[in-house]
Amino acid sequence: MKKTIYFMLAACLFGFTSCLDENNGDSTHAYAGYFTVGHTDPNGIYTLYMDGGGIVEPTKSSVYDLTKSEKGLDKYERIYLEFSYKKENVMEGTDANKQNIVKNADLMYGLVIQTSNIFKTKEEAEVNNVLNPDSIHDVRSFSTWAYRGYLNLSINGSYGSEKVALPTASAYCDSIGENFASIKVLYNRHDSISYGNGNYLYSFRLKPMFGLVAGSKDSVDIHVTIDGVGTKKTRLPRLDLIPFE
Repeated sequence: MKKTIYFMLAACLFGFTSCLDENNGDSTHAYAGYFTVGHTDPNGIYTLYMDGGGIVEPTKSSVYDLTKSEKGLDKYERIYLEFSYKKENVMEGTDANKQNIVKNADLMYGLVIQTSNIFKTKEEAEVNNVLNPDSIHDVRSFSTWAYRGYLNLSINGSYGSEKVALPTASAYCDSIGENFASIKVLYNRHDSISYGNGNYLYSFRLKPMFGLVAGSKDSVDIHVTIDGVGTKKTRLPRLDLIPFE
């Protein structure tokens, strides 16, 4: 792991979390969500883009407290965050989507989400699928969603070590058609003893598919398959194929 604060990956990601505490009696609120780290500047001001819309600009001190590093967060890093903010620091954005901007947010907890590419062939995916003996070895179910260049999987399964386990997975594009793409996800099954259950989050970059999905519709159907588990169908705006730049 790159940053010590994230080592809890855990045993328990939360599915899609919304509000942790909408109001604790004063103007301070708490919230949680999944983010892509956007632009940074030399003064340490970060722009964090939340899945589903919304922008958070955390305080420099809370970024340092979270990462314990002057380096801070990496651009385009995927991260789960819990943060607090004051109501008066929420402003309407000036972009075309009028996304709310939360300024001076205090980051309370975070973990980096493991991220991989979607490869063009199964062979490429297998070569780049890093074997990890502590990885998830029994996927029971999963759900998917996509937002601005990332396809996300929330996986429920068991892990084969007393250590907190990271799922290791790789994905490839099985077929592409008119307003349609089929993606297959590989993962490392292990026959070791199961020590416990967990929910795991994994993000795949959609950039290799950007521009390849033909069609004129505003939305694209993506079918995600994990062999032996099932297929999930996700319809996303074509805009969500476009990565953050």
